Amino acid sequence: MKMPERVRLAVDLISFLKEAEGVAPRRVEDMAAKLGNSANFLHQIVSALNKAGIVKVIRGPNGGVLPVTGDHSILEVYRAFGYMTEPVIGTTTSSTFEKELRDFLGASMI
Repeated sequence: MKMPERVRLAVDLISFLKEAEGVAPRRVEDMAAKLGNSANFLHQIVSALNKAGIVKVIRGPNGGVLPVTGDHSILEVYRAFGYMTEPVIGTTTSSTFEKELRDFLGASMI
């Protein structure tokens, strides 16, 4: 299973922010250059993560993006973009696989 681009970039962004924890808020434009993506696309990612409570956006001249304290699972990141939000029901091979994948992603912390 290939990770969606938005999720991959969000995981990279969160990891980048956590490495610089304790530093002033990071501007999206600066992070976009370091992560190799456009600032517009990264703004969309940050907006979704902010709504999900995974990052905090501070507005103003000294503003930027900060990680929210605590660990977050990769499953939370998937859900921030609308993936894997339906409960798994049934005992078919695909539903069993999806349940195992959810369990794995839920245990995988960033």
